[in-house]
Parts: sequence; C-alpha cells; structure tokens
Amino acid sequence: MGAAALPAWAVWTLVGTSVASSAYMARTQTAAARYSAEVARQNASLTEFAARDAAQRGARDVEEHGRKVRSALGRQTVALAASGLDIDAGSSPGVLEATARMADLDLDDLRQNTWREVFGLAAQRTDILNQGRLAQYTGRSSAVGSLLSGATTALGTYRTARGY
Repeated sequence: MGAAALPAWAVWTLVGTSVASSAYMARTQTAAARYSAEVARQNASLTEFAARDAAQRGARDVEEHGRKVRSALGRQTVALAASGLDIDAGSSPGVLEATARMADLDLDDLRQNTWREVFGLAAQRTDILNQGRLAQYTGRSSAVGSLLSGATTALGTYRTARGY
C-alpha cells in the first residue's frame, strides 16, 4: 500500500471544492451566454430600426426627387415657351423627354440604393441574431463541459485521496 489515505473530511472537502468550482464555472458560462444573446437581441433591434429608417428615408428621397423633376420640367417648359419655341414641335419635346429619362434613371438609382441599404441591414440583423444563438449554444456546451470535467476531477480526487 502507498501513502496513507487522507481523512474523510479532507477527501470530502477536496471533492466538494471541485464540484463547487465546476458548478460556479458552469453558472458563469451560462450567464455570460445569456448576456451575449441579450446584447445580440438589442443590437438586432437597433439594426431593424435602422433598416426601417433607411426605407423611410428612401421613400422621402423618391418623393423629393419627383418634386424636383416636375419643377425642372416646368421650368424647362416655361423657358422653351418664353424663347418662342413650340414646346410640341422641333427639339423641344426631345429636351423634355431627355430630362424625364435622366430623372427616371436617377429615380431607379435612388430606389436601388435604398433597397441595398435595407437589404444589407436585414442581413446584418440576421447575422447578429445568429451570433447570439451561437453564444447561447457555446455557453451551454461550455457549462456542460465544466460540469462533466468537475465530476471527473472530483472522482479522481476521491480515488486518489482514498488510495485507490
């Protein structure tokens, strides 16, 4: 037989310390995971708000663009008529049509840029939520690992202390 076995109180103190330590570690890991998931949910909410804001700004920009185009076409029509040109003949309709075509291209750009911004924010929100879910999963897995490791350590401590 090897070294003398530790008294029972010392063995149970070592085992209890090992179990308590692993339980505390598991609880801490779980709490950290919950916190990370909550932060992710808050960030996702902010990102969702930003996406709604981008969509509203885009709609306002489209409306403002329409007002500016109508105003520009009106000024062009007045200028052509004031110059004595027939606005329904010659190059006048071409000038007005070219202005309208350019305005339509600008309008398409505004809509596409708004869509890209909203889509990008929606993708970012999804990514943030997925990171929060991963943090929860990782935290739970780490907690279970800590508990299993603690149990194994406690058993090893008990066996070693009892001389097995």
